Amino acid sequence: MGNVTAIRDELNRTTTFTYDERNLPTSITDPLGHTSTTSYDAVGNAIALTDPLENKTIYAYDQLDRLISQTDAENRTTTRGQHHIMSFDGTFNR
Repeated sequence: MGNVTAIRDELNRTTTFTYDERNLPTSITDPLGHTSTTSYDAVGNAIALTDPLENKTIYAYDQLDRLISQTDAENRTTTRGQHHIMSFDGTFNR
């Protein structure tokens, strides 16, 4: 099965999709002609998303390809840390 390249809604409006050679979606264009684009690194992580108003969000990953931060168009960064969950019995033994 191939990639979906277009979807037409009940009002006959079309949204189109393009893909790179790895079949990763690189752009989406809505029925009004507004396009969002996505760029990827060598292993397929989305590293940048640009919306139709040219606002760019940048994504960063650790060595294990886990998302560690995203920076929006206003240079606000959200970081993602590791969470460790431990459980204990009634006498506080792990």
